[in-house]
Amino acid sequence: MSELASHPIVVFGDDWARHVSSMQHVFRQIVTRRKVIWVNGIGHRIPSLSVRDLRRAFEKGLAMLGGATATVRNGLDGPGPSVVVNPRVVPWHNRSAASAFNSWSLTRSVREALRRIGTSSPPILVTGTPPSAPLVGRLGEVASVYFCMDDFSHLAGVSHRMMEAFEHRLLDSVDAVVATASALTRSKLPRSGVAHYLPQGVNYEHFATARPEPSELAGLPRPLIGFAGGVSSCCDLVLIRRLAEAHPAASVVLIGPINIDDTAALDRPNIHLFGPRSYRDLPAYVQQFDVGLIPYILNEWTRAVDPLKLLEYLAAGVP
Repeated sequence: MSELASHPIVVFGDDWARHVSSMQHVFRQIVTRRKVIWVNGIGHRIPSLSVRDLRRAFEKGLAMLGGATATVRNGLDGPGPSVVVNPRVVPWHNRSAASAFNSWSLTRSVREALRRIGTSSPPILVTGTPPSAPLVGRLGEVASVYFCMDDFSHLAGVSHRMMEAFEHRLLDSVDAVVATASALTRSKLPRSGVAHYLPQGVNYEHFATARPEPSELAGLPRPLIGFAGGVSSCCDLVLIRRLAEAHPAASVVLIGPINIDDTAALDRPNIHLFGPRSYRDLPAYVQQFDVGLIPYILNEWTRAVDPLKLLEYLAAGVP
């Protein structure tokens, strides 16, 4: 791969530093040595009229109005990508007119970003988002990689039929797959036959360095039974409620975005929904847990997931 060392990398990922993902952890190391153009999330589902979707659409709309170049959020310390692109796209990727517009808009934005960083070398394309499939081959890239972190066929909160169609197209066209779970190297094998297993790592110092206790946890009854992650339909809400009922003197603390509309199952006096916290502040909360939870239900998605939070709990010294 040494012959590719001078080529910039174009990455289609999630929103840089909004919710820090495995892909972002990998590229935090790469950006110190290579020019990286990071394209923020282009959407994995057809939006509904729910409050959550309308709020997210509003945020994305504001980002588009702010220009094609994004302001890097402060959730990550250290250097960031050379350019972060705010994609000007519409989320109905399954519609031919929308897909054509998105392909044109994204190609234009990425080519402009490549001009900004002043490189004459063609890029390497790395994507973690199947709706970017129409871009493969349009950027003159010398190599293309699908960085697969989830089984989108079973992941909650995405438009499965749309994602499956784009993922099949992606697997037909990329040169290789890199997956964070060994099961994904088998179920997401590309036409090229090249797939690599890249297990999770952890930003050890970030989670192991002692932090002051957040004031909002200080008054809660102990023990603190904690979960740091998105609260979604992949979580066993009934189990969490029964845990709270079985330990009424304890505090069940959930730190992370709430990705469900109905939280009635979690309506208990000793269950505390704190919502998301920045990556910078997250260790202070995790370090206070007396025990860490990964309360996922067993399904096709969880069979192919390698939860980063397991390593973060261990780094923080949480059983």
